[in-house]
Amino acid sequence: MTLCCGEALIDMIPVSAVNGTQGFTPCNGGAALNTAITLARMGASAGLLAGLSRDPFGRQIVAALDAAGVDRTRVVTTGRPITLAFVHLDGGEASYTFYD
Repeated sequence: MTLCCGEALIDMIPVSAVNGTQGFTPCNGGAALNTAITLARMGASAGLLAGLSRDPFGRQIVAALDAAGVDRTRVVTTGRPITLAFVHLDGGEASYTFYD
């Protein structure tokens, strides 16, 4: 098994709402999370070692891990809110503001 250790968070991706205002769409993110899911989807045995919240965003990530077949026996759950990374695009370049 490949054990991926690191962050699992929610990337808040900017989108335009129907009325033209700016909003954000929550997407699963974090290098370790993305790597574990990709490996599992490719048929490799993959696990994740990370902290996850029990909040709705944490449950969104757990659902993605389960759907991909990632071993999450080493995931530590907590009542703390999940980390949010708001993505800001300027001229095609991304910058991030983190809320942890």
